[in-house]
Amino acid sequence: MRPRSMRAPSCARCCAPDFFPSLHSFHRQKERHRMQTAEFPLPFVNAPYSRALFDDDWIFVSGTIGMDYDTQQLAESAEDQTRLMMRNIERYLAACGGRLDQIVNYTLIIAGAEHLGAVVRTLSEVLPTKPTGTAMLAGIAVPKAWVEMQVIARKSHGAGGGAR
Repeated sequence: MRPRSMRAPSCARCCAPDFFPSLHSFHRQKERHRMQTAEFPLPFVNAPYSRALFDDDWIFVSGTIGMDYDTQQLAESAEDQTRLMMRNIERYLAACGGRLDQIVNYTLIIAGAEHLGAVVRTLSEVLPTKPTGTAMLAGIAVPKAWVEMQVIARKSHGAGGGAR
């Protein structure tokens, strides 16, 4: 057995409610609400992830592209894909009780440097806040998808929610 000072801290010690209330509530939460409906289909049957889920105030949206899920068609340009991607993210957030202005972090994948300017310009227009984020140039699993974004939002954050 490890000496007491080397043991992994308990929840009460690692995320004491006074210091990290949201992390503590995340550990306490027993049920995560997964948003999985016919309206928001996954790209293939039995995909090993959820389109989005929420846990208390936190909303996690999986990588989303600029596809019209009713027609299964991608928008053509990087700019149009970015706008459609953000509309999709907005719908997922709304289904979980959130809004775009509550995004606190994002991960952005752009399929090529030639699309970077259009994506950044469009995001500057459609993102109501300036959350933290990471952008990278990398391949995207869906052919001809030029941009993909994953987001984390907090319901109590943003214009209508007020930060705690």
